[in-house]
Amino acid sequence: MRICLDTSTLRVRHAGIAVYTLELTNALLGLVGPEDSLVSFDGMGGFLPIDAEWPARKVVENEARARDYASAGMTPSNVLERVMRAGTWGRRVARFAKEMRFALGASHYDLCHAVVTIPPGPTKKPVIPLVYDVSMQRFPETHPKERVQAFERFWPEISRAPFINTISDFSRREIVEVLGYSYERIVVTYPGVASFYFENDQANDEALLKKFDLMDRRLILLVGTQEPRKNISVALSAFAALPASTRDNSLLVVAGGSGWGNLVAPPGVEPLIRNGAIRFTGYVSRAELRALYRRASVLVFPSIYEGFGIPAAEALACGTPVAVSIGNSLEEVVGPHGTLIASGDIDAWRESMLAAILSPMPTLEERTARRKWAHNFDWKMTAEQTLAMYRKVLLA
Repeated sequence: MRICLDTSTLRVRHAGIAVYTLELTNALLGLVGPEDSLVSFDGMGGFLPIDAEWPARKVVENEARARDYASAGMTPSNVLERVMRAGTWGRRVARFAKEMRFALGASHYDLCHAVVTIPPGPTKKPVIPLVYDVSMQRFPETHPKERVQAFERFWPEISRAPFINTISDFSRREIVEVLGYSYERIVVTYPGVASFYFENDQANDEALLKKFDLMDRRLILLVGTQEPRKNISVALSAFAALPASTRDNSLLVVAGGSGWGNLVAPPGVEPLIRNGAIRFTGYVSRAELRALYRRASVLVFPSIYEGFGIPAAEALACGTPVAVSIGNSLEEVVGPHGTLIASGDIDAWRESMLAAILSPMPTLEERTARRKWAHNFDWKMTAEQTLAMYRKVLLA
């Protein structure tokens, strides 16, 4: 059994889909037998075997890419991301080149797992698309137009797949309702939480956080790529509406790289950005992110729509309180350990921030309960379910 994984998202700074791809691949490596093999297709490097050292190499490459992207110049590690962000034509050219290379490489695999949803290109081999959510159909205005159009173009091919893979029961129901795909042919494989976030050693946290100059203020944390669906403006407005005396002793930190679209600061927010009460860190390393989770009084996650929401699970693994938007998969992620708020309810988000700032830091017992819940999301289990899906297709 030769499985091809579309690893193209690992060519740019790692966010949600890249994290899923990397962690799933790492877990699969521990399960596949000697008669099986994993193949990476990233659109640029062609088809390459995935060995035991492959995940660690991708982590190192991502760290270098993040450093290089912060510089002004174009380097080999960040060239694709800069091309993709250069405009529609750059993305179209990159997509066309990827499709052509994939179409010519069918001899390298028996099945392709399209973990970026859209198949890498035409093929007669079985393809299992991973449809994370239907936000492109529910909220098309929160995605680039060409992304929505690309999904529409490939939907007939996706709908013929033997299975559709997704990442929550919520998304499974949504795929049935919105796309009309058969419920029985949708396989749910929840993302896991990397063991890294469960580690207790905090010796380096202070050094990692020094660059953010948090002082002794209470920290409200928001993690996510800066794009419309993440609803960052609501969190900014909620923080700005806090009583001045409370706000003066706290910080709102938005951690995440730039996505698409422009983030317009709501009224009253610009002065807080200028005086440092609201801070945009840009892309952060995994170690920095874990330190921020552990330092935060609460993670706020007001996203309009999510198929899962890995930051919420990671924060719980660190023992951190979370407040998430209601009406999507995040309720499955946090279970009884999160505050549920309507995504657009600025007053409720303000109250959740105020409660977190005024409350004592979580007790060991409270943190332990959150961490125990986060253990429900295990990459080995994800990989086992995924491998069973592959075998069901190929042995049918």
